[in-house]
Amino acid sequence: GIALYPDHGTTVEGLMLHADLAMYQAKESGRNNYRIYTAGDREAEMGTRLNWERRIREALDESRFVLHFQPIVSLADGAIVAYEALTRFDDRTPPDRRFAEAVRLGLGCELEAATVGVAIEASRALPSAAGLGLNVSPEFVLSGRLPAILADPGRQIVLEITERASIEKMGDITNIVRDLRLLGFFYSVGFGPSARISFVRRLAAG
Repeated sequence: GIALYPDHGTTVEGLMLHADLAMYQAKESGRNNYRIYTAGDREAEMGTRLNWERRIREALDESRFVLHFQPIVSLADGAIVAYEALTRFDDRTPPDRRFAEAVRLGLGCELEAATVGVAIEASRALPSAAGLGLNVSPEFVLSGRLPAILADPGRQIVLEITERASIEKMGDITNIVRDLRLLGFFYSVGFGPSARISFVRRLAAG
């Protein structure tokens, strides 16, 4: 499915919605096909939104996801020093796409809370000396849900914060990260193609 900027949308959310709609149209036409989004089909667009919401609700209500723990190994002696929790969904939707869908529907923090909570509980079966890395979005950090979920992790926690926060939110994120550090948690910053070194400096200064 193909959507073109700016003809079919001027935001990431709008373009992905229209690309998804075109993808479904391509699938209905058979294999090895593609479609460019055609504006005007509001009924199909609403159906796509409802389908997204159904899938997110199913993932939440029926825990249709599993956690995989990727070991992090010391180069010095080969010992496992930590694990990174990775969420995978039963329908094989890529996690980045599923979380992006949840954000567009206003369910992003709810889905993150569910997956982080499951990761904490599932990690109790791992060696307690190993740390646990959790990927969290700036929006989830700002939601205020982390302290309660991480109240009794049973091990060292490293929060990997995705660098996509707006300048206006950086001060709030810095304050929350500072409070989490005082509670004994660590953090790292996940860099994307548009990462800002100022984001890291702000966090370090906090």
